[in-house]
Amino acid sequence: MKRLKVDIDDIAFVMESKDVIEESLTCLDTDTGEVINILASVMEDMEAGNEEAINDYPEWMKEMVEVAEAVLSDNIGRFQEIPKIPSHESYRIMERFISSIADERIRNRLLGAIRGKGSFRRFKDTVREWPEIEKRWHSFKDKAMRKEVLDWLESIGIKPE
Repeated sequence: MKRLKVDIDDIAFVMESKDVIEESLTCLDTDTGEVINILASVMEDMEAGNEEAINDYPEWMKEMVEVAEAVLSDNIGRFQEIPKIPSHESYRIMERFISSIADERIRNRLLGAIRGKGSFRRFKDTVREWPEIEKRWHSFKDKAMRKEVLDWLESIGIKPE
């Protein structure tokens, strides 16, 4: 197993950020441990060989083009796309947290909040009603996400330093 210095919080953020980073490719550079993000439009232009569009990119996108080139030419698996946590797994994390709540009244309110469409938003709003429970939720979720990251890193042969 390869030892690599990585930022577990950065990787967890990407795994959780389904909506925020949807229009891009986010990978872990398994040589440097860096999390890289490439706009989908840049990847598409690179794959299509659209030199005209690439030459018109603003300066801040030029480095992204170089990284996209490296990703596209990678045939040894240096760049590993960071997977997104499926919503059903995020839902299970909420359920496990709720089952850990001793106070039946709070537990029942939280269970009600996660039923039906909009469950993530309702859960977040409901848990805020109890600052101590909210603090426990964030700690619980952070531990769960850390485990997701560590499991993924292990699956690609990386042990974080």
